[in-house]
Amino acid sequence: MLNLKELKFSYKSDDWQNTFVGIKKSKSSDDFEFQLPKGFDSFPTESFTSVKNLFFKTYKTYRKFFEEKKKLAEDSMLDGFSEVDDGYKLEGKDGQTISYSKLNMLDSILDAYNELLILSIKNKLSRTNEIDYSKIHKYLHKAIFIDEETVFIDEMEFPKKIIDSDSPVLIQMFCFIYSEIKQALEEEFESNRVKSLATEFRDSYLTHDSSIFDEETFDETMAILKDVLDEVDRTTPYKDADYWHFYDAVYKFLYGENEESNDEDGKIWGMSNFAILWEELCFSEAKQRLNENQLLFADRIGIVETFNQFKNPFFLQINAHRDKKRRLRPDLVISNFEGAVDIDHLQKVYTVDTIKVGEHVNVKLTPRIKNHEFYEIDNIYLKYVNKNPKHIQFPNDPRFLNVASIHRNDFFREVNNYFNELTLNELMSKRPCIFKFTVIDYKYIAEETCTATYLSDERKLDIQKQLVYEFALQLNFSGSETNSEFWIPCFFIDDKDFQVVLNPHRQFTDAGIIIYKRNFLKLQEVYLTENE
Repeated sequence: MLNLKELKFSYKSDDWQNTFVGIKKSKSSDDFEFQLPKGFDSFPTESFTSVKNLFFKTYKTYRKFFEEKKKLAEDSMLDGFSEVDDGYKLEGKDGQTISYSKLNMLDSILDAYNELLILSIKNKLSRTNEIDYSKIHKYLHKAIFIDEETVFIDEMEFPKKIIDSDSPVLIQMFCFIYSEIKQALEEEFESNRVKSLATEFRDSYLTHDSSIFDEETFDETMAILKDVLDEVDRTTPYKDADYWHFYDAVYKFLYGENEESNDEDGKIWGMSNFAILWEELCFSEAKQRLNENQLLFADRIGIVETFNQFKNPFFLQINAHRDKKRRLRPDLVISNFEGAVDIDHLQKVYTVDTIKVGEHVNVKLTPRIKNHEFYEIDNIYLKYVNKNPKHIQFPNDPRFLNVASIHRNDFFREVNNYFNELTLNELMSKRPCIFKFTVIDYKYIAEETCTATYLSDERKLDIQKQLVYEFALQLNFSGSETNSEFWIPCFFIDDKDFQVVLNPHRQFTDAGIIIYKRNFLKLQEVYLTENE
């Protein structure tokens, strides 16, 4: 098992091609390096607790991510997923390949866990001097022939059911290691009996403070575990499939099968093209935080999702060649609609003025554009104007062409009822569009690439793409207001959710793109607790 307190750390924010996050062997020494995510230049590498938490949270995130993708592939809902030696490969966006090197030290224990196998009655073969004459023909090859009529058989073997009141030491040790991993992952135990077996092992061989993942007790605890495993292996006379099932798992954990990597870059454990996982974390957080009415479009691995009957406008088409569309895929598109149309939405169509008449406050609507498509509201407005007592009394006086204060609440209630009868797609499709759209792009990049004096060609292309996405929305939703955001990863010492990047390159400002540094650890926690 890797000793976390001996890890070195590397952080290469300036290398945009380096998208690996995980542990690898140093090219200049035998040390193990933890390649941190981009945005982690202020991460406290001197804090063992912080390192331990990041390591196990990242391991847990990887495990969840690839287990989910494996399940989707098995259900024929995802293409491009494959298992390889000690890991996985996955086809991402634009033909990108994501590779993952499993951490066999931990996977061996978690994958070998089988509660029924741990607690069940074990059928063992035991030797006996009893004789079963119906089976004597099976032992003739071992018999001693004394004469033509006399055969001597020393012993026979019978299936014998054994319940171990004191579970074998190997099982206790497995349960102890399993319990240590589950605690580090902040996960609940599946069985109280497994927990008690772990306690039995601790009481017999360790101290109360002994822990595998403690900075002070790691070396001592690991040494004891290795000695106990060696003793178990030397003194166990009968080794069946169950024995090897648990022995191999414990051995891989203790002696670190991953530590001799054949990878040309020395990768021990981790994920290349970490950008794909960053996108997954961002979408998970957005889906949890936003009102369901706000979600419109999302580009995810293997699937493009639309929500709320949103008509996908993101494609390029040359002239009349409708069958030759090139699809565009922004990461996420949301609206400012939270389920109810309010005065702010109404003011996209009308100027809403309040007119003081004596002690009363009347309401006047003036269309912002001719030929708008909310003519039903014009009819409602005219209906209440004609109810204004002053307008009835003085029909030619323009001062009274408004909704009287006594009808104000009824008027707005009827307007709201009209809006509520329309679907979200119908509301968006009317001219002018009363909603504001935000196009979000998850960028796995360092802040420095956005504030550099000279933007890279890749960043310039990112800006161009965002403007094209916004233009597509404006063309298809007449009068709509649009803006763009970039979400980039960042480690925050405090608990803030995000922070706007100050002084970005002028091209971002000119394009109206706001760059947000998002709290990586918070997004990760949302992802890990999703669907719990």
